[in-house]
Amino acid sequence: MQRELDVFEYISTLSEASINVLYQDPATCQAIFRALSPIAQQYVLRFLCLDKPIQMKIFDHWIKTDLSSKGAHKAALQKMQALRVLVEEQIGGHSLVKLNSAYQKQLRHVLAFGPLKPRKELPIDTNAPTVEFVNAYARNTWESVLHFMAQSTAPGVREPSDSVINLLIQARLIQHDEERMFKMTPSGFQFLLRPTNFQVWKLMLEYVDTAPSRNMEPTEVLTFVFHLSFLSAGTGYAVDGLTGTQRTLLGDLRNLGLVWQKTPQSTRFYPTKLATDLSAGSNLHEAAEGFLIVESNFKVYAYTDSELKIALLSSFVKLEYRLPNLVVGTLTRESIRQALINGITANQINEFLLKHAHEQVRKSKSAPPVPENILEQLILWEGERNRVQADVGYLYEEFHSQDAFDKTAQYAKDTNVLVWAQPERRLLFIRAEGHESIRTFVRRITIA
Repeated sequence: MQRELDVFEYISTLSEASINVLYQDPATCQAIFRALSPIAQQYVLRFLCLDKPIQMKIFDHWIKTDLSSKGAHKAALQKMQALRVLVEEQIGGHSLVKLNSAYQKQLRHVLAFGPLKPRKELPIDTNAPTVEFVNAYARNTWESVLHFMAQSTAPGVREPSDSVINLLIQARLIQHDEERMFKMTPSGFQFLLRPTNFQVWKLMLEYVDTAPSRNMEPTEVLTFVFHLSFLSAGTGYAVDGLTGTQRTLLGDLRNLGLVWQKTPQSTRFYPTKLATDLSAGSNLHEAAEGFLIVESNFKVYAYTDSELKIALLSSFVKLEYRLPNLVVGTLTRESIRQALINGITANQINEFLLKHAHEQVRKSKSAPPVPENILEQLILWEGERNRVQADVGYLYEEFHSQDAFDKTAQYAKDTNVLVWAQPERRLLFIRAEGHESIRTFVRRITIA
């Protein structure tokens, strides 16, 4: 899967039947409501108490007539229809709209009876972990995944489980190199630049997509993840009552740091902040930590002791020396060339430098966070590498006459398989896919 969709855009790509199954669950309906724009939420609350559809032209009059209001109305309508929250039907020549009946029923239930409650009340656990412990476990487990992707050698970082590694491969975030060692892909580098919430959902959507290969129902997986997001971080919940799919999923979520259990056989599980933040969706924003100062002489100063950040930096910066809380390096033509070979783009490097610019640099009004000559030079270095393009094909030579060469060159040009021609020496270079047709043509005109 190679998508940049958030979970709600992903849901809009599902079939009508799958969406209707999801809307049988109140947690999913709550999460969808949170993802809607404020004006769309107002529309849902208005429709919630209507048992009959209304005409579209009446619905269109719920908004002011100015352009900005009409634009917001149109965007809200498109989002609601894409998620099948709002359903349009034709009756008697009129276009009518109403809430999805399953969605309406579950959201009414949530508003009437309050948020989700655990399936089973548990006795107090005197040995229960603290919220701080559970969230520290989540942070360390998730960072171990990121360290593995970046091939960081930080002390005390353990390798992720085989199931997590397979998930990273399926998501095309890592791949095997020629020596069967793991290396990060360009998508993987971009992944590490994104907020944690996006990263977790990226892997969860990959898990949902590949659920059938694990004999799991994708909608059940997605529903359980939404359920987790409405539980309380650090609170114990009973494993008893979970389905077989949910118990299997629990083990994989534990390997990602979304839940904590004392042992895989424990009768309780504890959601972590990674899980409870999932339903926040696009409303959750993380402030990027600024730790980089880039000078116009291509010097880079990184005020950090994070092995993960240093590993990311080393993928495109020539590191020169390291102090307890400072790493110094230089952006060189060779370090950038190696990054480009590994699939990292100049735009990705630019984004990384800008996103992590030191707060003191951001405060400056006299100069941009990253000098303009740095950004321009990165693009120029990338352009150098892109000037040469390799084509796989065949070289044709030793034509018996100039006429045969000219006819073959024209035929190759007409069929769009000609890469290069040198009439003086009667040389043609043909794309591989055109080899058979050109060879047949040459034989035909030779016989003639």
